[in-house]
Amino acid sequence: PSTASLKNLENTKKNILKCKRELIVGTYNVRTIRKDQAREELIEVFKRSGVSILAIQEHRICHKEEVKVEKGPWGALITSSAWRNGAGAATGGVGLLLSKEAYRSVKLVKSFSDRVLLVSFDGNPALTTIYAYSPTEGAEQVAAEQFHEVLRGAIREVPVHNVLSVLGDMNAHLSKESPEDKGWYYHKRTNRNGQLLRDTMQECHLEAGNHRFRKRDSKMHTFVSEGTLCKSLIDYVLIRRKWRTTLKNVVVANSFNSVASDHRVVIGILQLRLRKTSRPKGAVRYDYSKLRSFEESRCEYSIQVANRFQALIASEEIGNATEKYKAFMDSVQEANHAVLPQALPRSRDSVMAEPEVATARGNLFVAKKELFETPSEEPVLCVDTTA
Repeated sequence: PSTASLKNLENTKKNILKCKRELIVGTYNVRTIRKDQAREELIEVFKRSGVSILAIQEHRICHKEEVKVEKGPWGALITSSAWRNGAGAATGGVGLLLSKEAYRSVKLVKSFSDRVLLVSFDGNPALTTIYAYSPTEGAEQVAAEQFHEVLRGAIREVPVHNVLSVLGDMNAHLSKESPEDKGWYYHKRTNRNGQLLRDTMQECHLEAGNHRFRKRDSKMHTFVSEGTLCKSLIDYVLIRRKWRTTLKNVVVANSFNSVASDHRVVIGILQLRLRKTSRPKGAVRYDYSKLRSFEESRCEYSIQVANRFQALIASEEIGNATEKYKAFMDSVQEANHAVLPQALPRSRDSVMAEPEVATARGNLFVAKKELFETPSEEPVLCVDTTA
């Protein structure tokens, strides 16, 4: 894999992913934007779409740099170079379009191959996106397996705490695997690329957002073959399972159709959702005053502890003193729960309400009243001692 990377690209803005605002990401196979007119049209539609991060595949732009950044007043276009096929024609290539705000949050761009590109954004937690373009179903098995091996290597480099999303054209058909699978699928059969993608998802703990939200079939397909007019779902928004609730929705839209691609754009809506940590329950306090007041309660409590302790000793092989002590404490807790009522919450009075403080406060008021209300026999002279 290539190690070409760019770090700290004008990183002046933090936290691209927030709790109170949605972040719109997407993936789109543009088929080609090598000509200036096609590139300008894509940028114009991107500016109007409200998408902050758009992964693009098959841009077919060849350049000497492994990672190239083109900035504009609207944001930036980041691409890894396409490659030449046997006939010398440009093919493939992955990249992304970033809004101005998203570009200011970029802290790392790294190319792993001509099909896999990683971009990391600043924040807490940080957002890492991987842009991928898989070989087609008709490509050689070795090429498809090599692509997924590179993709898994890129995912393994992402810290576990990061919000990870994989966007791209996977050329994969996924179908329902078992009756326990609660997802909604477009295809009835999983192809070879689909099985490789499923293996990658299981190994790297990813989930396909396309199948998580129920849609009509007309709202699910992402590609229409020009020759046969067959429709399929091959473009995916994947999310790390740990952050699955961050993905609010996945939508297939026609808003980029003016770019003249045979694909449709897939939009994912992200909004940070943090788990609310529950406070651990404190130990239950019991009212032991009942044992001091009633002989009958003391006898019942002693019998409960003895019986439960003997039952634990008989049912478990307890040899050393530590295990016996633990069994005894378990017996005491069970007897407490069975015999004693729970103690009422302690009332914590303020220190200012203590009788001693109240007496001192009254004496202070009396002294203050005597000082200011009793007339003095001689006037008090104030002398300036600073002169």
